[in-house]
Amino acid sequence: MYATKFRAAWSSAAVLVLAGCASLQVRTDYDQGAFFAPLSTYDWNGGEVDAGSNPALNNPLLGKHIRGAVEGELDRMGYRKVTSGTPDFRIAYRLVAQERARAIGSYGYGGFYGYGRSHFGGHHGFRGYGGRFFSPYGYGYSGAGYGYGGSGRVREYLRGTLVLDITDARTQEVIWRGWASKSLHPDPRPEKVRMYVDEAVAEMLADFPRRQLLADFPPEP
Repeated sequence: MYATKFRAAWSSAAVLVLAGCASLQVRTDYDQGAFFAPLSTYDWNGGEVDAGSNPALNNPLLGKHIRGAVEGELDRMGYRKVTSGTPDFRIAYRLVAQERARAIGSYGYGGFYGYGRSHFGGHHGFRGYGGRFFSPYGYGYSGAGYGYGGSGRVREYLRGTLVLDITDARTQEVIWRGWASKSLHPDPRPEKVRMYVDEAVAEMLADFPRRQLLADFPPEP
């Protein structure tokens, strides 16, 4: 009886851990020396998708939806898109998908079992801190993981990350970055992905100054 209760308790814990991984994680950063008050108009600076052969993410229709979601939020915030001349700032997006797996033992849960292959590299690599690593695209532990073993199984999933960069058109320097990550089904439905994009864009840009409020700022010296 005690063994049954023990297994049930750890099975519940495993469900909670996996459910927690499904939540959207949003972060933003900005150049503390940048002056945002003069910003009024914007345009795009390109987009990039690094999702392997996944048809739900490596999808030109999804790129169009990302642009529409960003433009809708910025328009509501008082910014205006321009298609001629030089805008005050430019936006670029990057969508990355990583294949991951989580080991679940018969008496509980394991840590990260492995990460499969990563679809990005170059200057987007990881910074190591012992067995733990971090990047704007998520974090975890390398190696076999931890937890209770037994005859376990491995659950595969995608970790999708959307990155937005805002660049000052005068200096060509990034003055604001936002990124949002979420665990996805290995073959996510397009309508779900679009819903996650809308949520991610809204939460990221909630930390970007609204144009209506900038009118109260003093002019740049």
